[in-house]
Amino acid sequence: MAKKIFEKSSSSSAVGAKAKTRTKTEDEDAGDVVSAELWWFIFLVLMAANAATRFHSLSQPAWVCWDETHFGKMGSWYINRTFFFDVHPPLGKMFIAAVGHATGYNGTFPFEKPGDPYLDHSYLGMRAACTLLGAALAPFSFLTVWELTRSLAASAMAGAFVVFGEFFKNLICNLGFESKANI
Repeated sequence: MAKKIFEKSSSSSAVGAKAKTRTKTEDEDAGDVVSAELWWFIFLVLMAANAATRFHSLSQPAWVCWDETHFGKMGSWYINRTFFFDVHPPLGKMFIAAVGHATGYNGTFPFEKPGDPYLDHSYLGMRAACTLLGAALAPFSFLTVWELTRSLAASAMAGAFVVFGEFFKNLICNLGFESKANI
């Protein structure tokens, strides 16, 4: 019975190489191959978990968060075409300004300090765009590890670490603080 599979690369460097597909016969050892269905299933499950964890409660909190103070203020300045001097490259702030403008933000919110409520200002477009860029890290890490190793287990772990990284960080910090408190 023939079945489509992904074959592991025999060279030590698989960067830039395409996943080879071939037909597997019953006589071959399945230890060095991964089925395409399993690969896509794991990839899509990771991407669904990625989207669920990143975009869940995007509108919360309804007030300015820490970095939004800086980037939102400069995005407002770009929208209003106000001159300012910034020592950092402007591409990220220009991106936030463009997305804000495209999604209905008019550049009038002052972004004075974290905790200021947004009230009737449109801020979700800017948050969603930044969240989308952050969500791109999980598939890129999965695919990068796949290209380097052709190991589905390693690729899935890399993607899972990015998807659930904040959970693991908080868990480790809390366990670390609790264990020190019990000493």
